[in-house]
Amino acid sequence: MSFVDAESFLQRQQRFGWKFGLGPMRRALARLGHPERAFPAVVVAGSKGKGSTATFLEAVLLAAGHPAGLYTSPHLVSIRERIRLGGAPIDARSFGKVIGDLRVRLGRGRG
Repeated sequence: MSFVDAESFLQRQQRFGWKFGLGPMRRALARLGHPERAFPAVVVAGSKGKGSTATFLEAVLLAAGHPAGLYTSPHLVSIRERIRLGGAPIDARSFGKVIGDLRVRLGRGRG
């Protein structure tokens, strides 16, 4: 799936509106075999400073030689800003591949 197709697919999902609660996410993670359990993670929550705190933690981990990824939301310019790998935004090709793979694995059609 191309980056443009992946971004378009994600934007179309918004038409279903907000679904509060963890049920949909728990079901999706179960269908994917619980990938969130395969690596250590830190969740930063609260009302102020989450982005700064998460970015600071990413920088500390990378400076210490640890692999680090970062997911933040919302984005300013490109949806690719939301996912960082090794301190850099995910490249367009990888973004398209990941979203295409998820689309297929979650039964949302061909990628």
